[in-house]
Amino acid sequence: FSRHRRQEAVILIRSFTFITVLFVFVVGIQGFWMSSFPTPISSPGTSGTSSPLSKRLKTSSDLAAKASRNDEGHENEHQLSLKLVTFNVAGCQPSHHAPRSWTPEDSLRAVQTEVLRSEPDIIALQEFPGHAIPQLTSGRIFSDYHLVGYQASHAPYVVLLVRKGLDASQVSQSSQGNENDDLRTLPVVLAELRFDSDEENTDSQNQLRKIWIASVHLEPFGEGASIRKKQLQSIVQEAAKAKVPVVIAGDTNMRVAEDKVAESQKNGVALFDFWKLAGSDFRTKYTWNTRNELAKGGFFNQYYGPNTREYVTRYDRIYTTASQMDVESLCLIANKPVGTSKKHFLSDHFGMATTFRLQWKKLLKK
Repeated sequence: FSRHRRQEAVILIRSFTFITVLFVFVVGIQGFWMSSFPTPISSPGTSGTSSPLSKRLKTSSDLAAKASRNDEGHENEHQLSLKLVTFNVAGCQPSHHAPRSWTPEDSLRAVQTEVLRSEPDIIALQEFPGHAIPQLTSGRIFSDYHLVGYQASHAPYVVLLVRKGLDASQVSQSSQGNENDDLRTLPVVLAELRFDSDEENTDSQNQLRKIWIASVHLEPFGEGASIRKKQLQSIVQEAAKAKVPVVIAGDTNMRVAEDKVAESQKNGVALFDFWKLAGSDFRTKYTWNTRNELAKGGFFNQYYGPNTREYVTRYDRIYTTASQMDVESLCLIANKPVGTSKKHFLSDHFGMATTFRLQWKKLLKK
């Protein structure tokens, strides 16, 4: 019996010794593996991805130009990112195919919802109804935005709004020149946005830390091309005198043949087209599309009813005088019908939402 117990004890000791040695060996291999191939560590509160909103700058202090850095940690560019929406709202009048209970107030609220969905920093509206101006001035609509101003045009009002917290004010407009050259008589609201610099202030830097934004509704109809040219020249020349880049957004009423006029230096304009800077995507080209796409499974913006003329064009544009402009994105808004209808749209126009980035150092060199 004693011999049997001794054999069991020897077996237990050997088993325990083997398990201990195996455990030490496994721990050692794991330590070697971890030291040779370290696991990446995520930043606190992140999961490896970030939402688009976390990448965007919102307040005036956040929107101040920040220095981006390259892999060596050296300063690369000072950049500023802004998001802008422009939309001709057609007076917020219900379309021909709107429900009978649909009112202009319903259109106004739906326009606000559609515009705010893009979370813009700047809002340029055209054909804004006069009856809704008091709601803008009182903050009952677009309450998170500062009303820079509104100006009469051939079709209600041109409006410009800037997110509260941004340092913005309406540009005092020159009184020199003839009627078409006088900004005070043009269908434009012009704002100056100012941003702090992290560097030592100089006169040239202070100028380049500013940008002008214009909401416009230019002369209508095909025969208005020469007047539209003068209107654009007035804005560009005013910005040139102030030595500030300008972004012009809105219903320009321009035709295809006018592209060269707006983009030519010979005409004293020399503008850069956001749609082209964004890559000339055909899907975002037309801000007016009244073609019947129902047979293709699409929609029909028959805003004016059976008499709606079917065609596509690009009346609405966004231009800039700054060649050093990175247009990060450009998309259409309000280009789908409201609710379950296939013909009830908020406007005869589609709007545009764009995110663009200014590179201050390139501007300084320019």
